Amino acid sequence: MAPIDYLQRSAGATSQMILLPGNDWTSALSFVTDASGPALQSVVNPDGSFTNVIFDVHKYLDSDGSGTGTICVSDEVQAAFAPLASWLRCNGRQALLSETGGSSDTTCLTYMCSAIAYLNANSDGELNESLA
Repeated sequence: MAPIDYLQRSAGATSQMILLPGNDWTSALSFVTDASGPALQSVVNPDGSFTNVIFDVHKYLDSDGSGTGTICVSDEVQAAFAPLASWLRCNGRQALLSETGGSSDTTCLTYMCSAIAYLNANSDGELNESLA
């Protein structure tokens, strides 16, 4: 296991979240499959716990996932959020969706509402607007 710098936690930073970004623009879509999640799951607190050691993920709903498109293609629940939530539960970890979005197009608004509803229903009460 790779403990977080002991100085951070021993200096009193015990209640603060530490966000761990991954590869591939830390995309929720590929967080598990591009090895970000598996590589980062070894990062723990000095005592071996996962408390407040949170994976940082992003997911935009446009066709290339950049957030620059004007048309959204999916709510990304089945492709990104559900597989990530399942992996997080299996590994006892948490993730925070720190970046998401779509344009003001009606389809984007519908997909965004659907994605947020899924995230809220799958937060397991741990973190707002997170996957846990």
